[in-house]
Amino acid sequence: MYQLIYQSACRTGLTLEVLREIARESAKRNRERGITGVMLVQDRNVVQVLEGEEDTVRALYNKISQDNRHGGCTVLLTRHCEARAFSDWHMGLCEVEPDDEDLFRLAVSTIKARQRERDKGLKRSA
Repeated sequence: MYQLIYQSACRTGLTLEVLREIARESAKRNRERGITGVMLVQDRNVVQVLEGEEDTVRALYNKISQDNRHGGCTVLLTRHCEARAFSDWHMGLCEVEPDDEDLFRLAVSTIKARQRERDKGLKRSA
């Protein structure tokens, strides 16, 4: 199982209702692709987790990163794992209230820290 986590910023005019519709449509397509995941949204900031076969996840991320409804796509973490973290969600949507910005920042910083630790481990074993 392969997991890719990225963050991006929504362009002006991309409302929460539009994001909800994107999540609904993504869930339908992801079911066919064997992809699961979740989208964490706080104000204009998005962190999304994609899980599935590596080639499929990478191809989907490449498509997503070209979508002009958001910008600044940055991969936070990639890894192989034994099991899905979001096996019941083909694309869940979690909304973080604007006044709960600390939760969003904590999620991003935790993900980045895990990637740094993973990178250190890979360098040591090389």
